[in-house]
Amino acid sequence: MPEKWTKLIPFNTIVQSMFEKKDQFCDACKRADEEEVTTDWCKSCLESLCLSCVKFHKQSAASQNHELIPVSDKDTVPVAIESRVLCIDHNTPAKYLCVDHEELCCAECVCTKHRKCNQVDEIEKTADNLIQSGTLKKLAQEILKHNDVLLHAKTEGETTMKHIDETSDIIAQESTDLRDKLVRHINGLLEIHLDDLVKKVKGIKEKLAKFDDTVTDRQLLMTQYSQILTDAEKTPPPILVQNYLKIKRQFKQVTGLCFYKTSVDLHSKASKQLSTILDTFGLADAKVEVKSIPIGSIDFTCAEMKLQ
Repeated sequence: MPEKWTKLIPFNTIVQSMFEKKDQFCDACKRADEEEVTTDWCKSCLESLCLSCVKFHKQSAASQNHELIPVSDKDTVPVAIESRVLCIDHNTPAKYLCVDHEELCCAECVCTKHRKCNQVDEIEKTADNLIQSGTLKKLAQEILKHNDVLLHAKTEGETTMKHIDETSDIIAQESTDLRDKLVRHINGLLEIHLDDLVKKVKGIKEKLAKFDDTVTDRQLLMTQYSQILTDAEKTPPPILVQNYLKIKRQFKQVTGLCFYKTSVDLHSKASKQLSTILDTFGLADAKVEVKSIPIGSIDFTCAEMKLQ
C-alpha cells in the first residue's frame, strides 16, 4: 500500500519541469557554456530556449513541429494533466484506445501490439462518447459520493480517537482511585491489627508479672523456712519443735496447692495474609478490540489503490 496515495494522482510533467528549473537560462546555450535568458519552453524537448535558439528550433526539420510555450505564460498551462499523452512504448502521441486492454496507444501499437484486439477506437471519439453518454459525470458523482463516505469515516476516526483518549483517562483514574482505596483499607486493617496486638501483649505481660510476684513471694517464704531450720541448734527445744511443726504444716499446704508456670507463644497470620498481596504478579492488561470495517468497496487495512 502506498504511504501517500496522493502520489498516484496524475501530474503535468511539463509544468513540473518548468517549475523545477533553478535558473532562467537557455538549456541549449548552457551546453555551450553560454548564458542567455530563456524566452520559451519546448513542450516536446522539455527544455528552455532563448530567442536565438527558438528561431533555430523552428527552422530545424527535426523540431519544426514542436510546441513552444512562452515562459511568461507558464502559469496558464493546465496543471491537472497534459493536453497530449505520449505512447509509453514509442514516445509518440497516443491517438487510439484499445478497449480490450483499456490502454492508450499510438498508430504503430495498433498495427503491432494490438492488431489482434477486438476494439480499438480513436481517442477523440472515445472522449466524446464519455462526455455524451454521461459516463464521466456518473464516475464524478460516484467519486463525490465516496469522498463523502471517506469524510464520514475520517470524522468517525477522529471521534474514536477522542473516545479512546477519554476512556484511557477514565481507566487510569479508576485504577488510581482503587489503589488509594486499597491503601486506605489496608492501613485501616493494619491499625486494627496493631491495636489488638498491643492489647493482647499488655494482658499477657500482666499475667506474667502476677506470676512473677507469686513466685517471688514463695521464694521469700522458702528462704525464711530454710533460715529457721538452719538456726535450729541455737533455738530452744520448745521453740524448735513448734517451728518444725508449723513449717512442716505450711510447706505441705504450699506444695499441695496447684501452681502452674505460664508459657506464652505469640504469633500472627496477618503478615502472611498481607504478603499475598505482594504475590500478585500484576494487574490484568487493558484489552483493545480492533475491528476492520470495509468503507464502501475498499478495506483500508489491506487495500491497494493504483492509478494507471
